[in-house]
Amino acid sequence: MIKLRDALQPEHVQLSLACENPEQAIARTAELLRNDERIANWAEFVRELRAHPPCRVAESADFGICVPHARTDAVTSMAMSAARLTEPLKFPDCPKPIRYIFCLGIPQAMAADYLRIAGALMRIFADPETENVLAATKSREEFIRALERLEAKI
Repeated sequence: MIKLRDALQPEHVQLSLACENPEQAIARTAELLRNDERIANWAEFVRELRAHPPCRVAESADFGICVPHARTDAVTSMAMSAARLTEPLKFPDCPKPIRYIFCLGIPQAMAADYLRIAGALMRIFADPETENVLAATKSREEFIRALERLEAKI
C-alpha cells in the first residue's frame, strides 16, 4: 500500500510559497515536480493537472486545501508536490481560503492508490490540530515526517 512518503520527496515541498492568485499557486507547486523522473510528459501532466483542481474544506478548519491531480500515463509512478502558502488565497468555488496545495501525478493504472492518498489527505486535514502541527514545521523533511505521523493516526 502506497503512503504519502512514497510519493512526496523533500525537494518537492515548499514551506513558504507567496502567490498572488490560485493559478500561480498551483503552477508554482506543480513546478516543484518539473525535473522529477516520474513525470514522463510534462506538458500533458500540467494540462491534466489544471483540469482537476479540487478544493476541500473541513468544517472545523478556517482554511482549505487544494489537491490538483492528473491521472495520466504522462506519469510513470505516483508523484506529489506540496506547498504551504505564506498567506491563504481565495479560490473559486471554495468557501474558505486555501492554505495548502498538494499536486498529485498518478498513472492510470494506480487509481486505487490515488484514492487512498487523496482520502488520507482529506482525513488528515479534517482534524483541526493538523494546522498547528504542519504550521510548526521548519524544514521540508520535518513537514513530511509530520504528515507521516498524521497519516499513521488515521
